This record gives sequence, C-alpha cells and structure tokens, in this order.
Amino acid sequence: MAVLDGAVVGWVAASAVSARPVYAGVVEHSVYVDPLVQGRGVGSAHLRALVESTEAAGI
Repeated sequence: MAVLDGAVVGWVAASAVSARPVYAGVVEHSVYVDPLVQGRGVGSAHLRALVESTEAAGI
C-alpha cells in the first residue's frame, strides 16, 4: 500500500482463482493507483512487489 500525506494512493491485491489443484499458482490481481499520482511509478512499484512476493511464495 502506498500512502501520501495520510491518504492511500495505491494498493495491489492478489487472490487464488480456485482451490482446485489444476489452478495451483494462478491468481487474480487488482492494482489501484489514485489519479493524483499516476505517472509517478506507484503502479509499477506495486506490480514489482507483487511479482517478487508471489515468486517467493512459490506462486
């Protein structure tokens, strides 16, 4: 989560699409970036963190 002056300006979330073994490692993700901070790398930073954390978790 990114916070600027006490306000949330970006976040990323991921969740499994299914509990079935055939879909192991498949996630659905959402990324939010406040229009006030678009173009400042908030979304890119969140996606990099998402990839790093899911790879570290074996997803």
